[in-house]
Amino acid sequence: MRIGMVGDGVMAGWHSETLRAMGCDLRVVVGIDAGAVQRFAEVHGYRQHGLSLEQALQERLDAVFVCSPSAFHAEQAWQALQADCHVLVEVPMAMSLADSERLVGEAARRQRVLYVNHPLRVRAQFGALRGRLLGGEERLHLVSGQFLYRSTRAPVPPASGPTPWVDNLLWHHVSHIVDLSLWLADQPVKTVGSTMDGLDPQTGIPMNLAYAAETTGGI
Repeated sequence: MRIGMVGDGVMAGWHSETLRAMGCDLRVVVGIDAGAVQRFAEVHGYRQHGLSLEQALQERLDAVFVCSPSAFHAEQAWQALQADCHVLVEVPMAMSLADSERLVGEAARRQRVLYVNHPLRVRAQFGALRGRLLGGEERLHLVSGQFLYRSTRAPVPPASGPTPWVDNLLWHHVSHIVDLSLWLADQPVKTVGSTMDGLDPQTGIPMNLAYAAETTGGI
């Protein structure tokens, strides 16, 4: 399988390691900094590197992994779908419901896989728990999750160092909890509600958010 990678950060690195171990053809990686993307390509064994996704898509790729900052996800995933590629996109898939629905519709029309990466689904303990729930061995009553930032209330930089963008509790961490809870429940949502603090003056992002949902089965 011929792979194109968009982004040269931590998630792109983790995906690249896994893909290389699977024997995939790491064809091309694109980023926004020529030096950084060249170093990434050399470390992970990509054949080519560059700054243009449009040019990378001319390589007849089978799948594209979108691991760029959140604001670029929707457009870059759309470009990959237009090139008839399967797409894995990091959360969030898009910054609006309209863009999300547009991507889902295009993937269905082209019969391409569009996967939003929720890694909690592939952790062994959660997969085993879902199996027990679906098999009737256990019953789910409540899913509760919490993410904690450092006491300095500063966003933690990724392993690759500082980035020009800031991680976000709403778009990243909470989306994983929402997905995991609904995946485990495996029931339609009846009601949903949430509250969120304003932007933290130090980090510029919301630091406290609560989400609650009730399913038709009473969870």
